[in-house]
Order: sequence, then structure tokens, then C-alpha cells
Amino acid sequence: MWLDDEENIALYERAWDWLAEATVDGPQARRLIARARASLDLT
Repeated sequence: MWLDDEENIALYERAWDWLAEATVDGPQARRLIARARASLDLT
């Protein structure tokens, strides 16, 4: 991606906004990681 025009910059901003909205932290993140680890078959 090249950030050389307004359309590309707007796309870049929307992508980062979406990622920021999808984040979790603290206890919620630990629970999410624990559930993901529990669902893996590591045997």
C-alpha cells in the first residue's frame, strides 16, 4: 500500500480504526487467550 493520495490514506485510517475497535486487553484478553489455548489439541 502506498500512502500517496487521500483515498489510500483514508483506507489506511479505516484499517487501523477497525483494528483498534477489535482489540481487547486486561482480563478480557487473558480469558480470550486461555479459551484459544484450551481449544488447541497439543497432544
